[in-house]
Amino acid sequence: MATQEITGITIEKGADFCVSFIIDSSDGKPLPISDYSATAKIRKYPASVKYNSFVAEVLGETGNVTISMDKETTKLLSTGRNYFDVLLTNQYETFKPVKGTIMVEDTASV
Repeated sequence: MATQEITGITIEKGADFCVSFIIDSSDGKPLPISDYSATAKIRKYPASVKYNSFVAEVLGETGNVTISMDKETTKLLSTGRNYFDVLLTNQYETFKPVKGTIMVEDTASV
């Protein structure tokens, strides 16, 4: 399975964040992933040892994965371009269906 490269996502520091992805199989249909658990992290640089974790949820048989972060955690993110990925794991395999960049912007009201 190919990894989807996602760009164009923005997180406002100090605001709640949530985004969903549909994971497709090679035939273009949503991949049934209900027996998988999801892990997602964001880092300033891909090789950085410092990271923040998203809350990652797999939603049913629809191939839908949601990642979210509360406003207290978004305040801790580094401003500018950051890198993220999502790993799905079950008892047989681990794979990375989504990776990409997220722009983190300062918020004047925080």
